[in-house]
Amino acid sequence: MRCAATRLLVAAVPLFLTACSRPATEAEPQVAATVEVTGVARSDFRDAVLAYGLMEAASGQGHAVSLQVESQLAAVLVQQGEVVRQGQPLLRLQPSAVTALEQGRAGRDALAAQVELQRLLRLREQGLATESELQAARAVAESAMALRDSLVERAGPGQGVLITAPVSGVVDALAGHPGEVVAPGVVLVRILPPTSVVLRLGVEPDVIVGIKPGADVELADLQDAPLGRGRVQSIDPRIDTASGLVAVLVRVNAASGMPAGTRVQARIIRAVHAGVAGVPRSAVLFEGEQAFVFTVAEGIARRHDVSLGVRDGRQIEIASGLKAGEQVVVLGNDALHDGMAVTVAQAAAGDATP
Repeated sequence: MRCAATRLLVAAVPLFLTACSRPATEAEPQVAATVEVTGVARSDFRDAVLAYGLMEAASGQGHAVSLQVESQLAAVLVQQGEVVRQGQPLLRLQPSAVTALEQGRAGRDALAAQVELQRLLRLREQGLATESELQAARAVAESAMALRDSLVERAGPGQGVLITAPVSGVVDALAGHPGEVVAPGVVLVRILPPTSVVLRLGVEPDVIVGIKPGADVELADLQDAPLGRGRVQSIDPRIDTASGLVAVLVRVNAASGMPAGTRVQARIIRAVHAGVAGVPRSAVLFEGEQAFVFTVAEGIARRHDVSLGVRDGRQIEIASGLKAGEQVVVLGNDALHDGMAVTVAQAAAGDATP
């Protein structure tokens, strides 16, 4: 009986070993990462240099308005940087306390001189005054009236004077605020015609190569809000000893509303690379100095070493290593390795890849 059981056990062992060694059914590859992708597209890339600078009034340009008597600002009707048309009201002024006293004195003097002239005219008719006395009185009266009229013309009558734009252009400078007293000769307002504003940029010497007069320039404020466009006017070949930068002057239309003193950032376009492959900046990773990206095909991530071209905003030119139409990973690529299984997530509508 024991022998029979032993024989049965020995016979069962090969069956058990055979069952254990039988290959299991191959399992589906496990998804290791979820990624977002975008297609490699061809577009035009601009080789641009970023620089910063300051708006300046072109030398000898602009129309300045001033008064030759002390005045007080009654109202400021425009703002610095505002585009105005010829004849548009800019400021309203009234005589200052000192000028009002001078006007009053001049008026009284003119009235007294006229009274004296009339008196001498009557005396002359009666033969009681000489011709020379009459001519002297007439000269004094004319001088007193001229002074009175001049003060009124320059400072305005009691209700003040309205300053209007001498030309169409942009308001580059204003004297101050309502209530302030303005000294004689001080510029109350300066209007720059549309072609009299220039942007002075400081450019690193190692990137100045390729920038030429006439190059297109895109302008923005320091918060990246667009301010218009301009063109390179001239390049100073000397390096400024204080800043270590090269000065580039950009002609800007004053109608853009940027007065002198405005701080600007600019992208100077050195060249345009037409119809080249590009990807979002988030798609590009680095291993040392080597740039690479991941593409996805049939659920598998593949690494591609690439050569980079110029950066244009949020896009990078791919000089070599990719073909148009390939699906490149733009989100989730930092956790990938070559050959890794992935699943592609649908990007939310309106999402922008940085």
